[in-house]
Amino acid sequence: MARYSCVYHLLGPAERVRDILVGVFDSDRFAQIHDSPTYWVMREQPGRVPFDQLVTIEFLLDVPPDGELVQMTCIAKNDALSLQRDNHCRQIFEGVESILKQLAPTSL
Repeated sequence: MARYSCVYHLLGPAERVRDILVGVFDSDRFAQIHDSPTYWVMREQPGRVPFDQLVTIEFLLDVPPDGELVQMTCIAKNDALSLQRDNHCRQIFEGVESILKQLAPTSL
C-alpha cells in the first residue's frame, strides 16, 4: 500500500482553503466521498488506472481559534504496492503538494 503525507500551514479562513482545494479536485477525475467542515476525502474515478492504483486523498484541517493560519494535513494513498519510487500514487501526491505549496505562505 502506497501512502504519502504532508503538513502545510495555509493563510486564510478554512472555508477559503477548502473551497480552493475542492474546486481543484472537483472534476471528472476525482469524486468527493466525504465532506465535513474540517475533513474531506476525494477518490480518483475508475477508468484511467487499475483499481488497486486508484488514489484516495484525505484532507484534515486544524483551525485555531483566531482562524488565520490553518494547518492542513494531506494523505494520499492507494492499495498498490509501491515497488517503484515513481508510482501513480506518488505522481498524484506530488501534484497535490504543488497546489498546497502555492497556497502556503513563503515564511511563517
